[in-house]
Amino acid sequence: MVWSKASSDTIGLEKFYNEHKTKYIWQPAMKADIYKCTDESYAKELVKAL
Repeated sequence: MVWSKASSDTIGLEKFYNEHKTKYIWQPAMKADIYKCTDESYAKELVKAL
């Protein structure tokens, strides 16, 4: 019953979100580099170098 009322109250939901939107910002979870190699031998060399 609570969820059905909340889902139909779009103005209330938007107001709540705007008042609390700083709580919904996530920090980056990880830092990564992605490498794509054309062949396996080059990929193995790259892994050793890293």
